[in-house]
This record gives sequence, structure tokens and C-alpha cells, in this order.
Amino acid sequence: MNKLFLTIAVIAVLGSYCVQNATADANINKNIVKIYVTCNEPSYHTPWQMQGSAVYEGSGCIIGENLILTNAHVVSDQTFIQVKRSGQTKKYVAKVRFVAHECDLSLLEVKDLRFFPETPPLEIGELSLVGDEVAVYGYPSGAEQLTVTRGIVSRVSHERYMHSSAYLLCCQIDAPINGGNSGGPVIAGGKVVGIAMMSGWGENEGFMVPVPVIEHFLEDIADGRYDGFPELAIHTQTLENTSIQAYYGIDEKQSGILVRRVYPGSPPEGLIEPGDVILSINGYDVANDGTVAFRNGERTACLFAVQEKQIGESVQVRVLREDRMQELSIPLLMPSSAHLLVPNEQYDVEPVYYIYGGFVFSPLTENFLIEFGDKWYCGDAPINLLYHAWYEDPGTKKKQVVIIVDVLSDEVNMGYEDMYWEIVDRVNGKEIGCINDLIEAIESNREEFQVIETDRGDQIVLDRRSANKSRRRILKQYRISEDRSDNINQ
Repeated sequence: MNKLFLTIAVIAVLGSYCVQNATADANINKNIVKIYVTCNEPSYHTPWQMQGSAVYEGSGCIIGENLILTNAHVVSDQTFIQVKRSGQTKKYVAKVRFVAHECDLSLLEVKDLRFFPETPPLEIGELSLVGDEVAVYGYPSGAEQLTVTRGIVSRVSHERYMHSSAYLLCCQIDAPINGGNSGGPVIAGGKVVGIAMMSGWGENEGFMVPVPVIEHFLEDIADGRYDGFPELAIHTQTLENTSIQAYYGIDEKQSGILVRRVYPGSPPEGLIEPGDVILSINGYDVANDGTVAFRNGERTACLFAVQEKQIGESVQVRVLREDRMQELSIPLLMPSSAHLLVPNEQYDVEPVYYIYGGFVFSPLTENFLIEFGDKWYCGDAPINLLYHAWYEDPGTKKKQVVIIVDVLSDEVNMGYEDMYWEIVDRVNGKEIGCINDLIEAIESNREEFQVIETDRGDQIVLDRRSANKSRRRILKQYRISEDRSDNINQ
């Protein structure tokens, strides 16, 4: 009798557990979304026109306030978005509410509230531990039915985000992430612990945006604007060699990283100095390899200590300067990568250009280099441009690398047809630090000739009156509406 009672009790408990799990799974499924995106990317080689419409698919999940969380790369350069809930057939129009290309996250809104289920939206969980079991929800490879793949978290560390090249905290999982999975939630314990972001380089290897990055994004946009992740805008090197440690006075009880350069105009300028050794950031001791312990037994890049903060906050930095310890408070006013002379790949923005005498001028961007093909970084793009993109730092005056994108052949520029992909150094004797410097130097000139000098020392000399008169003719011949982009002064 007791055995029978015990058996019935066990069956009842298991049945209740299965019902609860089934209910939880059903609630999760109702909050999973398939996203259909039409996009149109601008052309950086012909910056006055677009590349043409393309259609992509992705995944997302419903979170609080009737919003859909997904990847930024799913909706980048979008012109029209539709969404469909799991198990439903009707599509609804969606709009981008916020987008953060840096951390590859976006929030979409749907004005028609009939789209949203009556069940509660998904909640954000906690940062995963290595070994945690997770499930990836989404619509890989064009699937119309919801797919769930399971795996474990194999690593938590800083990684280079493929979409933005930003170096942020990331979780590696052994569940495969395929095209269409992007933006789908990674679930553990019924809560979102990540957003599927990109596939890895090995078999069954994927990466997800982890909870701290998601929470930073959501906290950032709470005021109605996305500001980004802060950075110190300094160049450092590790101190793992014992000789360099001794040279800078680092004893066995100390560790840190060496400041090599502070970028002009950045918040730490005048506070942190080249030659300083950063010992700690916001209470995190910095190791000689440039890492901090963000959790017991786990280390990641010391950027973690800065990226926990929001733009506008301050970070406390302890430095060793000429054998003396100093405590510094550094305001975090500069978003990540803002100091770069050549910006990383950009999205949802039109290229900047200016046309004069048939020469198309534009600031060098990674977008321009990418259009040379999949192997642009292996030499398909011009080597002289790659060098400036990778190795040149901004200066006090130089804020952009201005290049000649193309030469629109005309009688006014005969003989200069091969002068494209060159870097403009001076115009009429004036040093060029940005595209607006070039425009001002050309349009303020009243001399007989316009003299454009490249960084190789070559010259382009144009008759000023003839070049001015060629404007209308060249624009009509090449079917270009304006000689400059609308965002030229932004």
C-alpha cells in the first residue's frame, strides 16, 4: 500500500514537472519571432548611388514593453521590416526603435498590439557560467518552423564582434549558429542569457551577445538615446617581460600595463601620461598580460572594467608614474572606436563625398575597402590605403584620410584618369585634415589654378575657371544629382 502510494506520488510529481516544463516551453515559443528585412546598402565606390535592394531573414524575441530584441546586423541598412511570431502566419510591419551596431543589438517595435501574445514576455537572465546548458531558438537557413538547438557554454571572454569589429565580452557555445539564427535568444532556465550573434570557425561553434552587454545596451537607451560603450582612448602594451618590468619599476607584488600614447582630444589627455603604468581600473587589478579577473577564476581583457560603465560616468585609475602611485578619476566621454582615423564598417549612414573637376573625394572608411571583395584585407584593396586604415593614428589636425575615390573622365581632367585611390595631402598649399578642409581650400581659392597634392608627392593641376564650369556638364553626363552628399557638414 505504501509502495503504491509512493509510486502514485512520484508519477504525480513527474506529471506536474512535465506540465510546468511544457507550459514554460510554450511561453518561450510564443515569444520567438521571425524577422523579414528588405535592405538597400549605399555604394562607397560610387557614393551617390545605392547598391540595390536585397532581402534577408533573422530571428528575435519579445521582451518587456512590447519590444523585439534582435541583432543590429539583421536590420542594418533596412528599408522595410516584417515580423511573424512562432506558430503564426500573419506578418506585421515593424520599425527600428533603437540600434547599436557596436554591440550588434537592436530593438524593434510593432505598433499593432495584436501581434503580441497574452503570455508574459521573456526576461533577461544572468551571465552564463562555463559549462551551463543553453538552447538556441531561431529560424536557421530560411526555415519557417521554429528550430531549437542545444549546447553548453564553453568560454566567456572578450572577442572581436564580426559586425562592428568592437572588442566586447562574448560567450562561445557549442550549439551551431547558422544564417537566420542571428538575433534569436539563447535560453537557460526559461530566461534569455544571450542573443545568437555569429558562427565560429570550428564545427558546432557559435557566439552569443551575453547578458552584461545586453543590459548595458538596455540601460543606455533608457533615456531615449544610444550613446555606446566608453573607452579610455589610449594605446597600451603588456608588461610580461621581466626586464621591462624592472625598467618601469614594477616589483613582484605589482602588475599592470604600460601607456604608450594618449590620443589627442580624448578625456584622459592631461591626466594619464605616456610612460604611466596602469595598475588597476575601477578596483580591478590589471595583470601584466592586460587582463582582469571579472569572476572567480575567470579573466578577460581589462577593457571590461571600463565597459561596465556608461558614457558620461567616470572610472578610477591607479597608475605608477616615476615610482609614485597616483589615483586618477577619468571621465568617460568618448565612445568606443571614436578615436579611429579610419572608422570601422558603418551602417545606416550614407557615404560622404564631394565632386570637383570630375574628381570624387571622400573620407577613407572600412566600407570603401570592403567593396574590393572578400579578401580586401589580404591585398585586394590598395596597400597604401590599408596601411593608413590599420596603422595611422589621428593627430591634432588630421581627423580623416581624404582619398580620390574615382575620376569621372572629362576634358577638364584629361591625363589624370589613373589618379584614383590616392590620398590627398594638400590643396593649394593647405594641409588636408578632413573632407571639409578640402572643400574650403578649393572653394575659397581665387588663383588661376587648383593644385591638389597626394601623399606620394604627385600633383593634379586644374584650371580653376574650367573646372568650375565643368560641374554641371559632368553631373549631367554621369547622371549625378548633386556635387556633394547631404551629410557633408555633419
